[in-house]
Amino acid sequence: MPLVVDASVILPLALSDEDAAYAICVLHRLQTDPHGLVPPIFLDELQNVLLYAERDGRIEQSVSELFVRRVLEDLPLVMHPIADRFVVMQIARDHNLTFYDASYLSLALASKADMATHDKKLIAAAKAVGVVLLQ
Repeated sequence: MPLVVDASVILPLALSDEDAAYAICVLHRLQTDPHGLVPPIFLDELQNVLLYAERDGRIEQSVSELFVRRVLEDLPLVMHPIADRFVVMQIARDHNLTFYDASYLSLALASKADMATHDKKLIAAAKAVGVVLLQ
């Protein structure tokens, strides 16, 4: 079963001041079933949070850059383009999500995939439309 992975799930692996237990669970899932899916916004979100963490002194630039390289090279994640931007916008409207978060939900729906996220609004929206969440 494919798994849509929200950037918020992977970030604790780079940020030592965050709990990485769920991220480790996601990594185990991807090792046993290497069908991770992400929308195009995934890397932008990941790198934006890391940049803010650098500015806040939570992570060194070299560690941040190494982490992004590792994500790109080592994680079995396939980037899927947004098939219909208007569908994503409607999902965002219907569930009071950002376009970015709705792109994860849209991908999960279109791919009939499970989803992994820390985002409370995205969790609620996923439950509302029947997307299975990785526990």
